[in-house]
Amino acid sequence: MFTYKQLEALYWVVKLGTFSAAAQKLFTTQSAVTKRVQQLESIFDVPFFVREGRHKTLSAQGQEIFLIAEELLAHRERLSRDFKHRARTHKKLTLGVTEISAITWLPNLIDHLKNRYPEIHVDAVIGMSGELRQMLAAGKIDAAFMQARSMPNDFQEIPLRYLDLMWVGGKSLNPDHVYHAREIAEMPLIRQSNESALSAIYDAWLLPHKAASNIFTINNLIATASLCMSGIGISCIPQDYFMPMVGTRRLVRLQTSKAAPRILYSAYFRKQVDDDFHTHIAEIAARHCDFSNTMLGAE
Repeated sequence: MFTYKQLEALYWVVKLGTFSAAAQKLFTTQSAVTKRVQQLESIFDVPFFVREGRHKTLSAQGQEIFLIAEELLAHRERLSRDFKHRARTHKKLTLGVTEISAITWLPNLIDHLKNRYPEIHVDAVIGMSGELRQMLAAGKIDAAFMQARSMPNDFQEIPLRYLDLMWVGGKSLNPDHVYHAREIAEMPLIRQSNESALSAIYDAWLLPHKAASNIFTINNLIATASLCMSGIGISCIPQDYFMPMVGTRRLVRLQTSKAAPRILYSAYFRKQVDDDFHTHIAEIAARHCDFSNTMLGAE
């Protein structure tokens, strides 16, 4: 019967191209790798390599066995990873998210985590990206899903998805006019507090101009959209989530001379603290991250 060590030897020889490179990868000697591959050839009674000039290439039988070995090793890795994670799901997992994630894809993510890990206890904290950054640094949350920002080197970042924004206002605005940054800056701007990454994004987009009139609201996207509908001012809000309100003409989307801002959302967690587990959570989050919401299409 073959062993996983023998399969790993064949796999890395093929992947890396030489027995010496495979030996370095497996932290063993070249002779040990050669012996394992030869043992595997003996078990299956087929040569894995054929010589072509000065080089050796996989034989047809060797290619077939390599593909099976690759699949078996992948299954072993998946089995080991999943059961390792499930063994740790008695722990409490506290996630930090911004408002747009909380009202769109967070419920689906939590449902998936509970189905995947029945014993897991998930808590969610909703806040501005600046607040989440501070909580993550203080160890008050295990992972944060927020706008990409500069973090200390001891934190891992895994990109999730881009959030596209759009400039909107009330019905009195002309949807066919192309607005320049100067014109946008001259309108009353409805914005969130400085703890929100959106404020910095507005200012960067308007450069070299500055907003002439800032109307600060509560840190709530729905309230921001409602104030825009009333004609009090304009704002730049998540496109996919609020597009149904544009479709029903409750909001007017402003065409602009340069593309509206977009924000990269990423998962953050501290390195060397359950790295595999949190990386797996981030991978699941990336699959569920979706900033759209069809519920706003209804009157």
